[in-house]
Amino acid sequence: MEKIEQKVRQLIDEGYTVKSKQYLEEAIEIFKRDPAIYIVFTLFFFGVIAAAVMIPLASPMIAPPFAAGYLIVAKKMKNRESYTFQNFFEGFERFAPLVLSSLLVSIFVFLGVFLLFPAVYFLVAYTFASCFLLEGTKDAWAAMELSRKLITRQFFQFFGFLLLLVLLNLVGLLFFGIGILATLPISYIAVYLAYCDIVGIDKVENTHELYL
Repeated sequence: MEKIEQKVRQLIDEGYTVKSKQYLEEAIEIFKRDPAIYIVFTLFFFGVIAAAVMIPLASPMIAPPFAAGYLIVAKKMKNRESYTFQNFFEGFERFAPLVLSSLLVSIFVFLGVFLLFPAVYFLVAYTFASCFLLEGTKDAWAAMELSRKLITRQFFQFFGFLLLLVLLNLVGLLFFGIGILATLPISYIAVYLAYCDIVGIDKVENTHELYL
């Protein structure tokens, strides 16, 4: 954890570049290696969320660990490690901090919705919270703050990156929404690749590492 904090402080001091085009292109290539597993999981994810809507508060409780599954499998595919469909569910091993961070972000966005910029700021700034949690940051707030401080350093570059992913998913919603089965996984993969490139996880020794 200390190594990661030192790395984030270094990045804040020295700066970095958000390579949006590179992340998207590499994400598409990773997705193309095994599109079926991502499409099947996305269908399952949507089905579970749709069913959970019938139960109060169920959707926001299960969505974050499911979404984390995309990041976990993206890591394995990037490093050409073996993976199975079961790996998508490993986010549930970090259930509490993932759900708590998602809940806190939702609260901040809700409070900031009356002032457009704060809401957008929170949505962008906390993009890497799940990545830090999966890497081993134990506390939800600590992961959120690492993400916020790091992304704020290049906020507008990150905003452009996420806007690109939003536009990608809007295109995916065309033609009866079928394309979202590909664009949603690609978006999560791209976020993981951005985290990996910027934080440089291969260069950071982290004894608390879990997945990424």
